[in-house]
Amino acid sequence: WLYSGKIQPNQPRSFLNLGNLYATVLHDYAKAEWAYQTAVEKDSSYIPGYRDLASMLWFSVPGRRNDAFKLLQQGFDANRDSGLELLALAGTWSEQSGDIKTAIGYYEQYLKFKPDFEPVRKELARLKSKL
Repeated sequence: WLYSGKIQPNQPRSFLNLGNLYATVLHDYAKAEWAYQTAVEKDSSYIPGYRDLASMLWFSVPGRRNDAFKLLQQGFDANRDSGLELLALAGTWSEQSGDIKTAIGYYEQYLKFKPDFEPVRKELARLKSKL
């Protein structure tokens, strides 16, 4: 994947794949973070780069969960037309952490851009019923 990055230096995909290799096979999270960040730097509209880096921080790097949320929000802010999945993921992780109010906030933010998306509307109603 490093060679692929050299012959196509502006393509984020090879850096995403390299990040996945470092994170999931080699468990070298520092190198994985570099690769994922490079993918996002190559193309700030590349949603998989934000998603995969945030997922690695959330699941595999102790103490970095807040960084995962910041990254999801950063990815969404840079890609409001195509980054809604990042808000949904932040909502899911917030609920899993027991932070229902923050999860509701993420889902409400999602619905501002796609108000008729029924799965998120149902999830929002379910969470509000827990308060």
